[in-house]
Amino acid sequence: MRVVLDTDVMASAFRARHGASRAWLRAALQGEIILLLSVPLVIQYEEVLTRPEHLAAAGTDPTDEMVLEAAVNGRADQLLTFNTRDFAGARRFAVHVSTPGPAWQNWKERQA
Repeated sequence: MRVVLDTDVMASAFRARHGASRAWLRAALQGEIILLLSVPLVIQYEEVLTRPEHLAAAGTDPTDEMVLEAAVNGRADQLLTFNTRDFAGARRFAVHVSTPGPAWQNWKERQA
């Protein structure tokens, strides 16, 4: 199924953990449906979804995006953070997220 989500549906998907809007977005991210996009639509999504009221409601830290971007672009083996839940979607970019302590232990064991 090929679907277009209006910006208000996308905003609802980010603001509410449950509901049909979130289910549609999840289905798109999991490849169950094809989300149709255009450059102007993605720009509109970004403009609306990065408004302070939407970021606050979604519990999103906008600086997390630049951290994840650096990990993806640098093909990082690990993204280390104390806020692992902030990077729950990192798996879809093949980025492994971990807290520093366990990651250090695992790395040291592999070095031995």
